[in-house]
Amino acid sequence: MDNSVSTWGKTGASGSPPGGSDYVPGRPLGRPAEFRWPAPDGSLAAALLTPPGRGALAVVAVWGRAAGPAVERLFVPHGAVPLAERRLDAISAGLWRGHDGGKGSVAAETVVVIRSRFCWEIHCHGGNAASLAILADLQRLGAACQSPLAWPGARPETIAGEALEALASAGGAKAAQILCRQFSGALDSALNSLAERVSAGDFLAAAQLAADLRQAASIGLRLLEPWRVVVAGGVNAGKSSLVNALAGYGRCIVSAMAGTTRDVVETRLVLDGWQIVLVDTAGLRGIEGPAGETERCGIARAEEAARTADLVLHLTAAAATADGLPAPRGQGTIEVWSKIDQVDTRPAPTGRIATSASTGEGLDALATAIISHLVPPAIERRLLGGGVPFLPRHLGLIDGLLAGHDARRSRCQ
Repeated sequence: MDNSVSTWGKTGASGSPPGGSDYVPGRPLGRPAEFRWPAPDGSLAAALLTPPGRGALAVVAVWGRAAGPAVERLFVPHGAVPLAERRLDAISAGLWRGHDGGKGSVAAETVVVIRSRFCWEIHCHGGNAASLAILADLQRLGAACQSPLAWPGARPETIAGEALEALASAGGAKAAQILCRQFSGALDSALNSLAERVSAGDFLAAAQLAADLRQAASIGLRLLEPWRVVVAGGVNAGKSSLVNALAGYGRCIVSAMAGTTRDVVETRLVLDGWQIVLVDTAGLRGIEGPAGETERCGIARAEEAARTADLVLHLTAAAATADGLPAPRGQGTIEVWSKIDQVDTRPAPTGRIATSASTGEGLDALATAIISHLVPPAIERRLLGGGVPFLPRHLGLIDGLLAGHDARRSRCQ
């Protein structure tokens, strides 16, 4: 370990480390003074904030007086702007070169977020290898590995603390990305902007921002609970085969015998970074009715699953004549024309997505349609870049701020 002087913040101001009188997590405070290695007096600490094990994303926190130079020594950002010159709360993508200069590094592509002059986050691939490699590199520079509860921004009563806890349950990469943004202060910033607009009497701007946050909350409140997508249709319409094809493995029993599925079968998977549960259901029958009591129970459960689903995929086999079955009632329905490999080439009926579980044809289009219905693209772009309420408490904060807005507006009228 050499004693070279870090270039970090040579023009900045000195200050107290976390816990000092002038420290507030997330508040811009300027840049720290020069440091030498090894960092003196325990001024560097690190912790794995996300739960150990497999996951979509891992977050390592590093804090203390030597946090800036430590990260600068180990991380090379993309772009021409040096890390030391980037603004607070900026998200910087780059390469983690580690103690070996990047040779054989398992951390590789990472993202660094500057929370404040003494508090940093390093976002890397989920799982143990990348995060443990980053922690080991920081330890070589004198960092003390600590509990995530020691992280200054991890107080459970804060939005950052809530996001940290929620990250443990994030099942898809998009949910983890959104929660990391909230952990980094995106929702705090949006709420501060709302408060400022209310205080300034800018009623239209306040109402618009509140509407945007509520719209984001319609997705944010589902980040920890996967959407339920029910696959429904007539008997032998290819429902189980479609579920298996989307999931990529044989989760459901597939047979040419009509009525093979007698109960709901759930399969959890991730499509385009979003976690969903596909629910395979018993086939519905026409006027001939169910074959027996067991099948009747399965159909009743299928109908109930469709009623409570976020989305229903209503399958009709391409070779079948009209079955006379009404589309199951749910919050939304996508009409799917299945088994197109079993018929002569002809266009799908208007409004239906043609698919083949055997050849894979149409599955990409179907997956895109599913995600577009659950998370409209225009909303997704805002979710990935801004403040997103993800707990009912956050909607209460918005309501509380708007109550002040309404009071001020009534006084102005």
